[in-house]
Amino acid sequence: MYALALSLAILITVATGFVVGNGTEYGFPLFWRTETSYCIVTVFGGCFTSTTYNWLDFFLDTAFYTAILYACIRGRVEFKRSMVSIGHFLTRLPPRWNELARPFQTSAIIGILAGAYSAYSVLPRVIIERALFYSGVSSGDGFSGIFASVLIGIVFLVLFAIPLGGAIALVMLRMSNEKRGILALFVTVFSFIPVLFLGFQVLGWLLTYWQYAVVGIVWTILVYMAAGILRSRRTNGGKTVTVESVESS
Repeated sequence: MYALALSLAILITVATGFVVGNGTEYGFPLFWRTETSYCIVTVFGGCFTSTTYNWLDFFLDTAFYTAILYACIRGRVEFKRSMVSIGHFLTRLPPRWNELARPFQTSAIIGILAGAYSAYSVLPRVIIERALFYSGVSSGDGFSGIFASVLIGIVFLVLFAIPLGGAIALVMLRMSNEKRGILALFVTVFSFIPVLFLGFQVLGWLLTYWQYAVVGIVWTILVYMAAGILRSRRTNGGKTVTVESVESS
């Protein structure tokens, strides 16, 4: 499996060096092959092309594709293992959680995320608004200042109390499936906006630091590959010793 990932990565890297480029530099994501054209003005003049190679960038591109291919090859096996681990983890949770149907569990998780994000983003605005109102900064606004404070409080109540409280009620309270379904619907609906903004914030973070994220993911996978190779060698060595001891006995 390791040899397959590395071999395919080398082939893909070589292919990008002849296909993907901007006309003079070729390779992806890093340019490792450069073509330079020279023209000689003589009676027998002509042009020729010189090719140079950056082997460090070639190695980095190979490492990049090796990590991607290894992740794809191991993805199916690791997904099954993760599902088994998640199942074992869920069996350790309180019985009330295990008794919930999967849609109710999903609604509870969404409600907890929405409540946490609302506390992180909306609660500071509520505190600042109330502090400005009581300090007299917005006292000249009169009814409009009071209305703004009440409106912000209602928004916070809707985006925090309903999703989080509904998620806790789904897990802790005993009720019929019909009532639980209605509560799960309310939790999901009122959690949509906070979860949507949370997704935008995470996406913005990824777009800002995507270079570091890609480099970190690639080298994490490569280190995991190296650890897997060393682990497999130790395991094979242990089996060999066991066979020799059995034969000697």
